[in-house]
Amino acid sequence: MIMKRNVKIAIVGYGVVGQGVYKIIEDNRKAIENASAPHVRLRLSATCAKFPKILHVKNYRDILERKDIDIVVELMGGYEPARTLILEAIKSGKHVITANKAVLAKYWDEIFTAARQYSRLVYFEASVGGAIPVIQVLNEGLAANHVEKNIRYTQRHNELYIKRNDQGKINFATALLRAQKSGFAEADPSFDIEGIDTANKLAVLSLLPGARG
Repeated sequence: MIMKRNVKIAIVGYGVVGQGVYKIIEDNRKAIENASAPHVRLRLSATCAKFPKILHVKNYRDILERKDIDIVVELMGGYEPARTLILEAIKSGKHVITANKAVLAKYWDEIFTAARQYSRLVYFEASVGGAIPVIQVLNEGLAANHVEKNIRYTQRHNELYIKRNDQGKINFATALLRAQKSGFAEADPSFDIEGIDTANKLAVLSLLPGARG
């Protein structure tokens, strides 16, 4: 009988997104394992957040020191300590998954230089478009293509949500507060409403090998 290898995952940042990731993995464990490499079992081993949560670890450095953790999922957002966490996770021999478009846009070269140096993988599909498979399409599906022209566009994060509330004569501040409470907007919404979030997404897409002409 072939023994299955446990792949242990730690989630750093346990807000709305982190809790959603945890629930998706727990609810769909068998399907994910069946679609993954043979003889692999996923194990959520730790979460790290400001306040006590399930499988809680107070300091993310405790996760980095654990030899049994294979993958670190960074969902803190922002530049620091996300950048430090990602780099130290790579150097400690762990693969990284991140949805953090800001840290990728600003520290792309540093992060992927470290990944190559230590032969680790950094996955970031969720950093642009959430569950829409944009990154993989550009990295793999268009690997043999050259993009000759980039189409410029603008996007307002949560635009549909705000408009829907505007139709009910609710002002922007109230609509934004409701979006935050519902998990659609960040606690600090400045990146969203000032267009920085969209700029970071475009920066990440432009840095992909498949997007370079």
